[in-house]
Amino acid sequence: AGTIQEDASFSWGGILSFAASPNSAVEIIYIRQDTDVTFKQALGNARALGGFANNYIQFGGRADFNTGKPAIPFFSASIGMNVLDPKAGSIGSTTRWAWTLGGGVRFKPEGKKYGLRLDARWLVTPVPSGTYGGWCDYWGCYAVEGTSWLGQGQVGAGFIIAF
Repeated sequence: AGTIQEDASFSWGGILSFAASPNSAVEIIYIRQDTDVTFKQALGNARALGGFANNYIQFGGRADFNTGKPAIPFFSASIGMNVLDPKAGSIGSTTRWAWTLGGGVRFKPEGKKYGLRLDARWLVTPVPSGTYGGWCDYWGCYAVEGTSWLGQGQVGAGFIIAF
C-alpha cells in the first residue's frame, strides 16, 4: 500500500496552431517530460523506482480574448493521449487517454510574424488504481476497477513563429 509520485522536472515540446478565426485556433500539442518516480509506502520509507517519461499528444483549441493590445490573453483545452514510458524493468509503455486545460497570454506585435507565448496548463491522465469493487443483481455479478488521476501542472514559455 502506498502512492507513486513523479518528481518535478523540466519538460519540452511544441504547439502547432492553425487559425480558425481571428480569435481562435486549432492546436496540435506534443509535450515530453523525463522524470524519476518514487514509491511512498503507507507504512515505511520511500524508494526510488527509476526513470519515467510522459509523452502527451493532444488535439485541441485556443480561444483568444482579443484586447486590441500586443498582449492577448487566452484559454486552451485539448484531449488526446499520454504515453507512459518507464525506463527500467520489464514493464513496457502504456497509452492512456488524457486531457489538458490551460490559459496564458501571447505577446505578438501588430503586423509581426514573431512573438512570445506564456502559459500554464493542468494535464490529467486517468490510470487504473489497482482497487476493485463488485456487485451482484438480478442479471449477474460485476467487477470494476478503480481509477486514480495522474494530475500534473505545467508552466511554459515559448517563441511564436508565424508563417
